[in-house]
This record gives sequence, C-alpha cells and structure tokens, in this order.
Amino acid sequence: MKQTTTIILVVLSTLHQYQSAKLPTNFKKCDKGKPDFDKCLSSAIQDAIKHLNKPLAEYGLVSFDPYVTPNERTFVFGEEITGLRQKFSKFKISGFTNIKSTDARMDFVHKILYLDLVAPKLVCSFEYEAHGRMVLVPVEVVTEAAATLTFSTYLYIFKYNPEG
Repeated sequence: MKQTTTIILVVLSTLHQYQSAKLPTNFKKCDKGKPDFDKCLSSAIQDAIKHLNKPLAEYGLVSFDPYVTPNERTFVFGEEITGLRQKFSKFKISGFTNIKSTDARMDFVHKILYLDLVAPKLVCSFEYEAHGRMVLVPVEVVTEAAATLTFSTYLYIFKYNPEG
C-alpha cells in the first residue's frame, strides 16, 4: 500500500505544481507564487484524494477506496519448524479517501514535498494463515481477517525532479 500511496501522491503533487499540466476539471489548482501556496496545496491534495474513490483511467489512476492490491502480495513471517509461520495476503483497504486533515509543505529550493495526512478510520481486510506451534500447542489457521486503524497519521517526504 505504501508504494502505491507514494506513487499516487507524487503524481498528484507534481500535477498541482505545474499550471500547464492537464488536471481533471474537479481538481483544484494552486499558484506557487502566492504566499498561501502550502495552504492551497494542502486543500487541493485532500480534495484530490477524496475524488479517488473511483478510477480516473484517463490519468492512469486506480480507485483508491477500496484499494485492492493489483496482484498477489504475500507477507510471510517466521518459520513453522521453530515457532509460528504467519502469512498475510489479498489485501483490501477502505477509508483512505476520507482524509480528516492534510498538511502539505513544498520546498521548491530542495525540490521536496512534505505531506502529513490523518485518516480517521482505515479498514484492512486480508487472508491470514498461521502454521506451527505456540509453546507446545499446534496451530493451523486459515481465515479471513480484518484490522481497523483509527486516526492513523502518515508522513510522506517526496523528493522530485520536475525535468523528468
């Protein structure tokens, strides 16, 4: 998820910086010469994320709510011979387009975008497997599972090269 989030936000922030870029008509544009640019950018990014609840195919952007991993992503922890092997797969994340607050700060000199986001509720559903032993008890679990994150804060730092 973090890699996809990064890609989408880099695309959005880069598009907002350049007035000549073709943006969807419902995306807010900001003038980098105005003193309230960071405030405008914060609002524009938050608004743009809210519009990603459906795909924008003409811009190459997928739906962000729910976000479903595009291919099989599997994370495996531990090994069942000496303990417990856990496997997480088929991730689906809902709630990221309901951002509560966005604070964007653009450093044009060093070409860095700092972005703080707060999401009031994210629901992550996935398939979960566990195989092995806990102390002496054998464990064999295969199930669907979910985790709810409340008021999660995300800090992203993007370095960019506007020339390409």
